[in-house]
Amino acid sequence: MGALKARGATPARRAALQRQHRAIIDALRQRDRAAARGAMRAHILYVQRYMFEEEEG
Repeated sequence: MGALKARGATPARRAALQRQHRAIIDALRQRDRAAARGAMRAHILYVQRYMFEEEEG
């Protein structure tokens, strides 16, 4: 597994990603453009933060 993918492989992050994906799907199913846009933006920013954060150590 690559280093970037490994950062997302923690149980807490996987759970957060699943919640975010569900929120996006729910908004899309409800045809709620604002909610879908907000959920997608929050998800992208979350992924960006953990993928490109400084290594702890």
